[in-house]
Amino acid sequence: MTSRCDDKVWQAIGRVSLPRTFLHALSIVLPLVAMPSYAWGAESSLATQQLISASLDEQKMAKSGERQNLVLAAKNFCDEVKQAFPANSPSEERWLSEEIVAGGPRTIRALGSAEFGRHKAKNFGNNCLSAAQGYLGGKPEHRTMAIISLAHAFAVFAADAEIHARNNGIDPGRFASAILDFPTRTIIYAALQEEVNSQTNP
Repeated sequence: MTSRCDDKVWQAIGRVSLPRTFLHALSIVLPLVAMPSYAWGAESSLATQQLISASLDEQKMAKSGERQNLVLAAKNFCDEVKQAFPANSPSEERWLSEEIVAGGPRTIRALGSAEFGRHKAKNFGNNCLSAAQGYLGGKPEHRTMAIISLAHAFAVFAADAEIHARNNGIDPGRFASAILDFPTRTIIYAALQEEVNSQTNP
């Protein structure tokens, strides 16, 4: 669920709503995935390493157990990201909201601020954890939309994750920020497999 500040962000830069159908949802997710950059190292956290490891082989996503392992790794990763970024104070959130709708240089400056990075990290964590829990603990008929939501959360955050980390004094290598598009693509592929499974095993 988007916050009031997120609504204002999209009003400022042009919002496209996430459609409900599976194929239309993927059409929103796919263009958001950045081109790959493979600069990461041993400084990454255990949760990050486990997520990357679970993402290495897309073909394994045909198996339900592998999709569950991927979603669980994503859940742990998102929880760690959420904890690593400090939370904005109420006054910082008000400032961010006001600056975003101001237009011009003020909006551009706000979108590049540490406060905006913290806001996006919090939303990423909340949306990711909600989607992962919906997949892992929800009804089978809800799993496809849950994993689509998970892919969408990753795609939105991955594009600027490295910038958000640097702006908040966090080593981007801790979360392999430069290559988050890699697990994002695997989660998208897992969503496709989930849809195939739901169609063949209704």
